[in-house]
Amino acid sequence: MQQSTRQLFNAMLARFASTYGVQDVQHSFSVTPSIAQKLQDKIVEQSTFLSKINMLPVDELKGQNILGFAASPVTSRTDTSQPGKERQPRNVMGLEARGYELHQTNADVSMPYRLIDVWAKFPDFAERYARYVQQRMANDMEIIGWYGTSAAADTDMQTNPLLQDVNKGWLQYMRDNLPANILSQGNTANELRIGAGGDWANLDIAVNDMLQGIPQYTQTTTVQGARAVQAASQQTTIAGKRQTQIGADDTTIVQGASTETASGDKRIEAANITLQAAGALTLTSSKGDGTNLFTELLACLHEIKAALDVLAVHTHPATPKIVEGPTVAAHAARLGTHKGRIEGVVG
Repeated sequence: MQQSTRQLFNAMLARFASTYGVQDVQHSFSVTPSIAQKLQDKIVEQSTFLSKINMLPVDELKGQNILGFAASPVTSRTDTSQPGKERQPRNVMGLEARGYELHQTNADVSMPYRLIDVWAKFPDFAERYARYVQQRMANDMEIIGWYGTSAAADTDMQTNPLLQDVNKGWLQYMRDNLPANILSQGNTANELRIGAGGDWANLDIAVNDMLQGIPQYTQTTTVQGARAVQAASQQTTIAGKRQTQIGADDTTIVQGASTETASGDKRIEAANITLQAAGALTLTSSKGDGTNLFTELLACLHEIKAALDVLAVHTHPATPKIVEGPTVAAHAARLGTHKGRIEGVVG
């Protein structure tokens, strides 16, 4: 190691010692919980995903979960002016007993002197080194979270390149504790296929389908920006009340069938509404006999067109021909044009 590099390296070790609250870092040492939490926070900051989930420190190697949620709505009303009517508080905390177990997990890194000499030219040598290590540790935590299945005494990276044997991940935790919430296969045995001819047309549809499994009273469907939904086949059934607030544009593209069923009333309010169909456009009501309303409108136009055709050539008793005949014929022609366009829509 070059002399100038040695000076930077020693300065980095001194900074590490100050950060960890020890005299030097060339010997084994342990850190206080508060410093450990700060280091953990630095690792989490390097990930766009870990910062969005719960990352809580614990003191025990084994224990029960401490997080919960409101398992049902809490808002209600009781008319206490009535005899015997009292407000009834309920325990709605969804805090089921879920255990956890921690395992010693190591993160061992090294740098050859030659590489340290090369890096010595960077003014932020220590920060750069720490950032790279923290990013790698954050990535490893994500990989273990998705692929981890066990905690081996001696891990084997050759056999388990996705760190499957370092710790149990989130999916394995669900397999062990909530197997009913795991989808292991679709239309094909032991496979879930996303793409043309698969269980879902694309990943967006698959995620949206999973979200439908979340109880409706725990969902938030407020969209602040533009929203686009693409689906090969989608069915939405609303048994109660649903409110969707969209702050900007909303575009829904359905490549296949789309069915929306509401057992109650449904009202759409908009400044302008545009309906566009690549094929036939149908509007029916169960209140009548199920006839397509556009078909009925087209039949009415047929009758009006026929009446105008007759009127255009009608012989009046007082004159050989009604003088307005050419004007009526022009109206009939324009009506025929509109009728032809509707025929193209109805199919």
